[in-house]
Amino acid sequence: MSLLPINNFTFKTKLKEDEIIKRLSKLIKPEGIYFFSTNKYAGEIRGQTFDIHRNVSTYDGLIPEINGVIKNDFDGTAIIVKMKLKIQIEVFLYILGIILGFVFFVNTTQALIDWKLNVWAVVSFVMLLLAYIWSVIGFIIERNKSIDDLASLFEADIIDD
Repeated sequence: MSLLPINNFTFKTKLKEDEIIKRLSKLIKPEGIYFFSTNKYAGEIRGQTFDIHRNVSTYDGLIPEINGVIKNDFDGTAIIVKMKLKIQIEVFLYILGIILGFVFFVNTTQALIDWKLNVWAVVSFVMLLLAYIWSVIGFIIERNKSIDDLASLFEADIIDD
């Protein structure tokens, strides 16, 4: 179980698999550094799978990585999508959590031994809590933008998440 946000969605559409791939191809640009790009997403399509993320002019680590699989269904097409934080942000948050958790543990232990409130225990706990809340809220905001974009692109409804 991950403490960091990961969301799975299934979009259901009446569009055919070829039309979805065609629309995705128009929407994304290949990975790389491109200034003034008009494409809304960057990434790649490999057969019936795609790995993309929203294209923004500044680096925003909370923009989710979007991995998807396109599958034909008996009454249309299903697009199974997994959204998660970029690996660099996950590693940073885990390292930050370990460091702040260690500081909290050491200072709380010392506070219990001395029977005095240790301000560093409180500060480290608050910093850990704020970092977690910041990452989850930021991810949710960016995830919702991507969900809206994909739902309109695929002319689809979300059938489960």
